Amino acid sequence: MTDDNLVDIRSKKSAILVYVALGIYIIFKIWIRSKIAYHPGRYATGGVTVLVITLLILRLIIRDHKSVKWITADVLVVAGAFSLTGMWQYNKEVVFLALFIMGSFGTRFYDLVKTSFIAVAGMLAFVPICCALGFAENLKFIRIHGDDVFYVDSFGFDAYATVSYCAFILTMGYLYLRKNSFKYWEIPIILALDYLVFKITDNRLMFLSEVILFAVYVAVRLGRNVFVKNKIFACFCAAIPGVVTVISFITSYFFNPNAHNFLNWLDGKLVGRLTFTRQAFDKYSLTFTGQKVKMVGNLPEGMEYSANNPKFFIDNGYLYYYFAYGVIALSVILFIYTVFIYRAAREGHYTLLAVLITISLSNFVNATMLFVDLFIPQVFILGFLNYFISGFTKNKDIFYTREFKNIREQSNV
Repeated sequence: MTDDNLVDIRSKKSAILVYVALGIYIIFKIWIRSKIAYHPGRYATGGVTVLVITLLILRLIIRDHKSVKWITADVLVVAGAFSLTGMWQYNKEVVFLALFIMGSFGTRFYDLVKTSFIAVAGMLAFVPICCALGFAENLKFIRIHGDDVFYVDSFGFDAYATVSYCAFILTMGYLYLRKNSFKYWEIPIILALDYLVFKITDNRLMFLSEVILFAVYVAVRLGRNVFVKNKIFACFCAAIPGVVTVISFITSYFFNPNAHNFLNWLDGKLVGRLTFTRQAFDKYSLTFTGQKVKMVGNLPEGMEYSANNPKFFIDNGYLYYYFAYGVIALSVILFIYTVFIYRAAREGHYTLLAVLITISLSNFVNATMLFVDLFIPQVFILGFLNYFISGFTKNKDIFYTREFKNIREQSNV
């Protein structure tokens, strides 16, 4: 039987277009979240958008389209992006997401993550340097913990938490890029650096997510000979996104700000997140294809943040997808993560499994499941498309890259 692997049937040379497009996209996304003196205006934004889309479309034109199943895969991705979520009206990000998914067929997931890691790390260094040199404004944010009131810096970004989000992405990326070469002694060093970021930004939830990441990683790695290919363990892991979704709905819908119970204590620990998600149930109705959700709270130009400023965020990713993207989109996202987590557990890919579980748990306090700039393109490919499109072939493993097959074969070593 002919090896119809993704890596073999696509043009390898044109893969560079995807990496360049992804790098430009990430750099631009972080740039517009900065306070660098030169801020991209409408024309610059439109130019970058056209450039990224052009590179991805060029990749689609160059790559091999000999097989009907690949055209079917493209159609499904486009249909999912435009008809399932209603994004054509509200969130143009999904257009990029669909193009990245289609363009990344035949690329190496490792190289996608490496591209993201380099771009994020570069901008995380570049923006604070611009701030130190006076080319970017350093916003001050008030943080209040009981009677303790203090300021934190933005280091040239438009929000104090941006540095911690980038650190979270880099931590996950580093763990994945190191794979089997990763040593346990690296964990305390990385956590020490992440703790420093936490002390600088006061974003304790991101630091907690990083602690969870390594806790899950160590547990799965140490028990891999027991867990690998264990259906019960795989089902337990795969249930995590759905369970966290149910918990999100219960804790928010039944939250009463005037009561004094566990949920109020939890709301305090989550810095008012339950208060906002409860408000979301009052402000927005159920939709199947999504609606415009207005998030309020960005700083006025040249003003410091204060507790009196109007503010509304849905920092629970599951509930944000529910209100902004619609029921169908939330169901699709949950299905994709459930299938992919199950496959990662069954195939013994403990590094990626730890990352996916951490993202699913962290999505309770931040909308991390749709970070285009790290893992999502390949999540859609290996999860969604493997499940649906593999029916066109006799080889059910056809949608795995060689890299993933090698990990599976070495899982018991």
